[in-house]
Amino acid sequence: VLVNKTCAEGGKKFVPIFSDYYKEMVEEFRTVKPGDFYSTDQLSVRTFKTIHDDPESVGFVFDLDGIKLAYVSDSSYFEGLAKAIGKVDVVVLNMLRPGNERYEGHMCAEDAIKLLNEIKPKLALLSHLGFKVLSAGPESEARKIEAKTGIRVIAAKDGMKLNLNEELKQKRLQSFA
Repeated sequence: VLVNKTCAEGGKKFVPIFSDYYKEMVEEFRTVKPGDFYSTDQLSVRTFKTIHDDPESVGFVFDLDGIKLAYVSDSSYFEGLAKAIGKVDVVVLNMLRPGNERYEGHMCAEDAIKLLNEIKPKLALLSHLGFKVLSAGPESEARKIEAKTGIRVIAAKDGMKLNLNEELKQKRLQSFA
C-alpha cells in the first residue's frame, strides 16, 4: 500500500486513514511524497505533486506491462502538472464540476480539457464526479471534453471495469456511438 504522509499519520485537520492494525495486514506499507518511485517485478509506480486541501497530496503514474496510467487525485489544475505527469496512455481525472465552475482543490471540465490537451493520452477516464456533473449528464460532459481534445473520454460509473488493452484499441467514442 502506497499512501501519502497524511493518510498514514493524519495531520492538522485530517485523521489517519490506516490504523496500525491495518498497516500490519499488508505485505508492505509505504509513505510516499511527490517524486518517489516504487517498483516490483510486474509494476512500477511514480508519484507527482497535486494541489488539494491536504498539503501532502500526490498523484500516481503506474506502468504495468508497458501501459502507463496516471491517476490524478483531487487537485486543482496548475502550471507544471502536465510535465509532472509526463507521457501516459491513460489518465484518470477527478473532475468535480462541469464547464468552468471551479472549486478549490478540484478540477472542472475546462481544467480537464486544458490538461488533456497538454498530456495527450490515448484515453481519459473521468472520476469523482460531483453533483453538478451528474446533473448535467456525465456522458454528455465526456463527449464535450472529447470534442475539444480529440481524446477518447469515458465517464466512470460505480463498479465499472475496463480492459485497458481493449479500450486502447478503440479510437474515439463516436466511432462506435
